Amino acid sequence: MALELNQLLHNNFMQRFRGRLLLCPMLPPGAGPDRLANDAWRESTGLSESELAELPLDQLVKPIPSEDGECRLSVRVAGNKWTPLDCQVRCYQDWREIILPYRADGSLGPSELAARLGAILRITTELRKHGNGEAIIEEIGRACQQITRSNRTTIFIVNGDGSLSPIFTDDIEYGDTIMAMRVPAGTGLTGHVIQHGRALIENDVLHSPLTLQIPGTPVMDEALLSVPLVSGERVLGALTLTRDASQPFSQVDLEIMSIMASQVTDILAEQELIEKLAASEAKFRSLVENAEVGLFRLDLDGRLLEINPWAHRLLSIPADEVPQLQDIWGSEDAHHRFMQRLREETHVSSFECRSLSRDGRLLELQFSGRLFRDLGTIEGVMHDLTRQKRHEQESRDRLGFLENFISQSPQALLVVKPDGSLEHVNRSFEKLFGLERRTLMLDSAGMSPADRLCSLIPGLVEHWTAALGGQTHTVDAQSVEIRLDKGPSRELHLSFTVFPIHNQIGNLTEVVFLFQDITRRFELQRQLVRAQKLESIGSLAGGFAHDFKNILASILGNAQFIKQRFAEDPELQRIGDTIERATGKADNLTRQLLGMSREGTEQRRRMNLNTLVEDTLQLLGRGVPKRIHLHTELASDLPMVMADSEQLEQVLLNLVLNSADAIAEEGQIHISTRVRRLDPDAAADDKPGKHFVELEVRDTGCGIPTDLQVKIFDPFFTTKSDGKGTGLGLAMVDGIVRAHGGRVELASRPNVGTRFRILLPVCENPSESAQSDREIHGGLLPGTEHILVVDDEDVIRDMILRILENLGYKAVACSTGHDALEYFSTHRDEVDLVI
Repeated sequence: MALELNQLLHNNFMQRFRGRLLLCPMLPPGAGPDRLANDAWRESTGLSESELAELPLDQLVKPIPSEDGECRLSVRVAGNKWTPLDCQVRCYQDWREIILPYRADGSLGPSELAARLGAILRITTELRKHGNGEAIIEEIGRACQQITRSNRTTIFIVNGDGSLSPIFTDDIEYGDTIMAMRVPAGTGLTGHVIQHGRALIENDVLHSPLTLQIPGTPVMDEALLSVPLVSGERVLGALTLTRDASQPFSQVDLEIMSIMASQVTDILAEQELIEKLAASEAKFRSLVENAEVGLFRLDLDGRLLEINPWAHRLLSIPADEVPQLQDIWGSEDAHHRFMQRLREETHVSSFECRSLSRDGRLLELQFSGRLFRDLGTIEGVMHDLTRQKRHEQESRDRLGFLENFISQSPQALLVVKPDGSLEHVNRSFEKLFGLERRTLMLDSAGMSPADRLCSLIPGLVEHWTAALGGQTHTVDAQSVEIRLDKGPSRELHLSFTVFPIHNQIGNLTEVVFLFQDITRRFELQRQLVRAQKLESIGSLAGGFAHDFKNILASILGNAQFIKQRFAEDPELQRIGDTIERATGKADNLTRQLLGMSREGTEQRRRMNLNTLVEDTLQLLGRGVPKRIHLHTELASDLPMVMADSEQLEQVLLNLVLNSADAIAEEGQIHISTRVRRLDPDAAADDKPGKHFVELEVRDTGCGIPTDLQVKIFDPFFTTKSDGKGTGLGLAMVDGIVRAHGGRVELASRPNVGTRFRILLPVCENPSESAQSDREIHGGLLPGTEHILVVDDEDVIRDMILRILENLGYKAVACSTGHDALEYFSTHRDEVDLVI
């Protein structure tokens, strides 16, 4: 019973009571906790639940002696301190703190006990005019006993399930047993009276079939009088009296008890009304405190009277602290505007503002309120829109991203509805087809955008029709000649996809045309075919040049033979010189053809690097923009280097053109030469002290980032945009310089410029260079030695044989290497020279 009582009080009254409340039940030892405290009591004292449950009652509250007789207590608070507390019972609206003993009887069920406790605790001003309601009922009960000289007076009330519970008895001997009784509905004489709503006198209870024997009480020959307690159409309970059968009840007794019963009924009805009002307020209070929205009340001047716990939690304001207006509305201006609207409109359904919670969170709040002038209050609701606003912003961001993605996509996109009307078109589509959105929507010919597009692209109508049927079609490549109303026609190569879009229930909502311009790819393919043709022509030219070179060698050799044979004939000498000059020019042309076909051989010779720079700058004069100034600083008496002039010219061209590309506006390119001797630290793989000729190309361009400097010599690595670089220029520079025994040094700073230094070894062996540059002067020397000539060209073999034999040599010719080896193996001792 104690546990039921504890739970009953906790659920139905304790936690809904606004003031501090401590109830001290009178329970048998060991029956349960001897006090119940609500949250307000715990918060005001600072004591934990365990302290309230474990400390003896005399260590929680102590009486304070008072001369005026008022009941005062000293209450224990946190920190082992005590504070005085007034415990007199006050009216409902003024309750601050109450300690009230109550009797916990096993005879009272949860519903009945709640009703009785409600009657005791929820006292209103109206009831106080008559004094304590329970005391009045007890007085009425004793008055009934005195008036009727009854042995026992009992007042029953009807429970929610129809059963009966006594709330008063004056039976001293069996009072506890009677109060513990719970009578099922319609049982016994009292139950019969309540069931039928009519008073009953039974002067022979012992033999009445309606008599209910109370367990634990003796069977007695009694008379019984029972009057229903009727309020309107409801029966609240019954007033039942018993006395010895020798003194039967009369009709007068019945009439008198009916008057007393009406007084009890008035008190019970009044208490029931009070309980209903309190229950309604408790229910309302529970709704307010447990609502998942903010509720607030203002006075007509806008001062805050109350907010509910949800609003406290939202604003991170402690429950015992009264918020300021700026805590809720964020600023006085927002609160003023809200009040202004309420005064003008009486009802405001949506007022949004921003506020900052105590823990620093930015809140998006929406207020609704209604002004009640007759009540002098403003009731309102506060909604937290922070998450909703964030989701709305995220949705807008996602939608904006998708719109930007579609609008700025390099692929042309057109979205139409199933009827062909325009839904969306992006800029790439307008640019590709030269059709603006306005033009598509206001076509004078009455064609829909889908029809207009199908008229431009042959066969597209089939894919459009298929998409309307739910199919997706993709075309990898199609050539289209676009003819527009304005401007010239142009040919496009397109790949495109047409696909449908369905909503969640499967209905077709849009059709998407997605186009990609692959004209550039086709142009590159044509360029590739052209390059392959040129490569084939180069190969053919190389073969032709090779054969032609042999013919030139034969012509030149025979011309020289004629000049040697007829040295005294001036006319033949002049003709021979003419033939030599002509064959020399033809040989240069042949060498260029071989270079184009990549079949030419490297020709290194002694050269002055200054001369190379000057010759190359003449070519660069037309290749470098005028906004870029070229400066040279060439060292005098520069040593010779052994190099291929064409390859070094390519090196210088690549470096200067790269520098020009790195200069966005005006700038300078400096080209200088000097002799450099490597330091021991810089020598690396070279010998310290070795001399080099240095060619430096320095610019004032954008520079090269540090992380890219280690990659720029890698083949196919480029920082230029598509179509402006192959990534082979610097790789070629590095390869050529290394092949010449040199090295490349790089220094660069972003937004300052770049410097390349080409180091080539000085030519220090004059005999080597003389041999490479030597020309034959004077006539051919005669002799008698045995010479073996090997060549696969007949004209070359015949020309050499004729010259050698004319000089007196014994010459033998072979057309293949196999024949030459066989001849040499059998005439090893005879052959003096092999050509």
